[in-house]
Amino acid sequence: MKGDFKIQLEETEFNYLFDRVALLSESVRQKYAVKTFGRDDIRGFQVGESLSPMNCRIRGAYELHEVSQYLLEKFHNSQDAFYLPTIGTAKTLKNKLKEINAEPLRGWIHGQFFVEVDSVQPYQETLKTRLLSCDEMDTFIQIHSTGFKSTKDHQDLVTAMFKGLVAHGLGEAYVVEDGLRPIAAGFVYFSDNNIAYLATAVTRRNDRNKGAHQALILRRIESARQRGMKYVSATARLNSQSRRNMETLGFILSHTQILVKKSEGEE
Repeated sequence: MKGDFKIQLEETEFNYLFDRVALLSESVRQKYAVKTFGRDDIRGFQVGESLSPMNCRIRGAYELHEVSQYLLEKFHNSQDAFYLPTIGTAKTLKNKLKEINAEPLRGWIHGQFFVEVDSVQPYQETLKTRLLSCDEMDTFIQIHSTGFKSTKDHQDLVTAMFKGLVAHGLGEAYVVEDGLRPIAAGFVYFSDNNIAYLATAVTRRNDRNKGAHQALILRRIESARQRGMKYVSATARLNSQSRRNMETLGFILSHTQILVKKSEGEE
């Protein structure tokens, strides 16, 4: 796999995470202490009222080559905590991490997967899937929240993030229904680099093993096809059921990703 395509996949995920923060309304930004910044090819964001590594990242050196002084200053000198998404593993990057006084975030290693849209057969509905409007996003959040332990306040933040993406035409939310009952939900983000990103998907615990997750994958690939996207990508844990479901449908592992943080004890 060419290195530049790996970077495109990383950029797709970062664009999703950045846009869902950058598009928050001013009142929401103030409530959750949201910050975004950018200069040249370096961008970052932080949600001060959230401890999730999903909500405080900086990009600009996916392979840790030629790390700019500006990035290092933001990474080390800020009072805020930023995580740097990086291609590789803690073992392969050991020396490079030492050079920039950084270390991997423990337990955070994921695979970046992709599939070419034209390699997937056109969508044929086996389970009922439905596109949600912006006004119906609470249905999506209700299912999404069953897969994550979070406070009501955090759920409100996530709701605002997804609604912002939908309202600006950058994403779509789908549910799988059993009769009139929604049993699974998934989100797809459309990046500006011709790659769609399967952002998240959750199936209610009692409705698993019915094919809902695969149905959501296929429906979102079809949505990407309709948008003229060339690839669909996704991030998943290496030993997860999500990975197995994706590989069954033709997804390929491009590379592994870790998150890098400032070394412990750094002032």
